[in-house]
Parts: sequence; C-alpha cells; structure tokens
Amino acid sequence: MLVDICKRWSFRDPALTARRFSAMGSSIAHNVAKHFPVASMVYVREEGHWSHDGVHLSEEGEAEFLISLRLEAGQGFGA
Repeated sequence: MLVDICKRWSFRDPALTARRFSAMGSSIAHNVAKHFPVASMVYVREEGHWSHDGVHLSEEGEAEFLISLRLEAGQGFGA
C-alpha cells in the first residue's frame, strides 16, 4: 500500500528529487516494517479495493483487510 500511495506525485514538492523521494519511501517502508509484521499486510487490488480518491480503501477493500486480520488472528491461536 505504501508504494501505491507514494507513487502518486500530485502532492510532491517540485524541489524534491527522484533520488530523495525514493530514499524517503525506503525509510518509511523500513520503519513501518519494524512496527507492523509483514504478515499483517494484505495485497489490495488496484481496481475495486480503493475509493475514487485512490488513497482510502473502499468497503470491499476494508472487508478484505479485516478478513485477512481475522484469519491471521485465528492462526495465532492455533485455529
């Protein structure tokens, strides 16, 4: 999801170089991985799982994410 959000350049500062932008994305990805296990992240399709603004999950996307969390929690308890 981070890559999908970061690839949107509409909010980007014109003074920000591609190299610096890439470094910022890598830093964010590294720090997110420290605090959130990769197993809790879920693949979200480009079509159907995002709302029209391209940043927020649609109802279908939220449902998919919650199902994945429930399945992960069930596996953690030996289900």
